[in-house]
Amino acid sequence: TVNLTRLGRHSRAVVLELSAGLVLCAAACDGPANTTELVVHVQTDLVLGTDLDSVRVVVTGPDGNQQSRPAFRVTGPGAVAPPWTLGLTWAGGPLGPVRVEATASLVGEDVLEARVETEFVRGSSRELPLWLEAACVDVAPGCGEDERCVAGTCEDLHVDGADLAVWTGTVATDATPDGDASGAGDADAEDTGDADDADADDGGA
Repeated sequence: TVNLTRLGRHSRAVVLELSAGLVLCAAACDGPANTTELVVHVQTDLVLGTDLDSVRVVVTGPDGNQQSRPAFRVTGPGAVAPPWTLGLTWAGGPLGPVRVEATASLVGEDVLEARVETEFVRGSSRELPLWLEAACVDVAPGCGEDERCVAGTCEDLHVDGADLAVWTGTVATDATPDGDASGAGDADAEDTGDADDADADDGGA
């Protein structure tokens, strides 16, 4: 079972029960210190409003079931600036594989997909960066199903969860794509905006 947590400007979780054991929270969850989780933050060097106007993230759990939140709008009313952040919390069953896909779109047309596959590390919070890179716009479509584009090159899709940096509660807003899925950030996660309907439900978990 995988719980999806939206990291935003709130200190508690808004939980929506979804199918196949996947739960999506609309805000930051303050879990126990030994929570088994992945914190996904999507960043881009594409030009907001020119190269993309929305970003959607889809997560496929170990059981093969998919869940997502409404797309992040990056222009206009309710726009959310990168990094776009989600938390995935393990709640039993296999630790992996977990596949995360982020797709940038412009005027309803997909521009670029970034993807990665990893697994949870039991009792640990790990950071999973995912970059929508300009260098991959023409390259990514040619990568195989078991590959991902990094810095304009097709590489292995899988990243070992144990190689990911431990999540410190912050997201780097000045990071650059370097082909490495590990690394800790410096900016407070509260600086991350909310998804289209993140404030629609104010219930707690």
